[in-house]
Order: sequence, then structure tokens, then C-alpha cells
Amino acid sequence: IGSQFWGVEAAVRYDTRDDLWNPKGGSRYEGTLNWGRVETGEVRRSRRQFAVLLAHFVPTGGRSVAAVSLRAEGVMQSGRVPPEARLRLGGSATIRGHREEAFLATQASWMNLEWRLLLGRRSRAFLFADLGALKESGTDGGGAWLLPVGYGAGLRLESRMGQIGLDYGLARGESPGQGKVHLRVANEF
Repeated sequence: IGSQFWGVEAAVRYDTRDDLWNPKGGSRYEGTLNWGRVETGEVRRSRRQFAVLLAHFVPTGGRSVAAVSLRAEGVMQSGRVPPEARLRLGGSATIRGHREEAFLATQASWMNLEWRLLLGRRSRAFLFADLGALKESGTDGGGAWLLPVGYGAGLRLESRMGQIGLDYGLARGESPGQGKVHLRVANEF
């Protein structure tokens, strides 16, 4: 049985970064709220979602920058939140050093810390540490809190295809041979 979702979303964004791809300074703040209804067959349930991002970039001398971002997201629904509506965390865009979408959660917050060495207009090398607090939903509506940690190093390189990202990350307790390689390509149109 398929589901239908409809909703209303409100978002606020404030951005003072001096560059979209490789900021040397500034901040970025975003908040999103979504109110909606899910219909599966004859069953109708209300669903609320939120997302908050706070990011700050501080020059630390020469060509280096410290980048700190804090994110919080959640999804609430009358009844149990189904797997397809849960937050998918882990991997290149959230908590590096873990498999893509390694965690399904209904509530999550995570921090990404980076020390960046700027190599060019859109290129950099960096060291990172990612820390999370995630609530995985159980079948009874309860759930356990997980505290995933990832750390490693990465590159963002400008190319004709766009910005290529290559990260090598380890989860807490892993040996170097168990690390994850995350590859991303981003471009603007």
C-alpha cells in the first residue's frame, strides 16, 4: 500500500559567508519547519518535521580556517514513525566515517568540526571530527540513543566537473583498514 504526504513548510535562512564553496569567514543559519499529513490507505496521521543548522567559519591564520557546524533534526508523527520517514544519517553529508545511511533516527543532532587549509579558490585539505547524538526508533515507539563519532581527513578539489570531494573517515574504535572513503561531486548550474 502506497502513502501520500502533503504539507506546508516554512524556512528561514541567514548567510554571511564570504564564499559559497570555500568560505574564509562568516556564518550560516537555517531553520525549517514542516507540518503535514500522511495518508496510507484509510489511515491518516499528522507528521511534523524540523531542521536547524548553525555554522560558523573563523580564519585561524594564513590560509587556514576553522569550521564548526551544529545540526538538529527531528520527525514526529502520531503513531510510530515508519522507516521511510526517518532521518537517514551517516556518510559524506552527515557523520563521516560511517556507511551512508547507517542510522535511521527520529531525532538527531550532530556537530562537524573541521580545520581547513585553503589550497585555492575552491580547493582545500582538511582534518575533521564528527560527533552525533541520535535516537533510533524501536518498534514500540521508544528507542535507544546512539553516540556515533567519526574522524579523518579530506580534500575538496576544483575540476571541470565541479568540486570533487574525497574524505577518508574512521568510526570510533575502528582500525585504519576499516575506514570509509566518501566521494562526492558537486556543481552549480
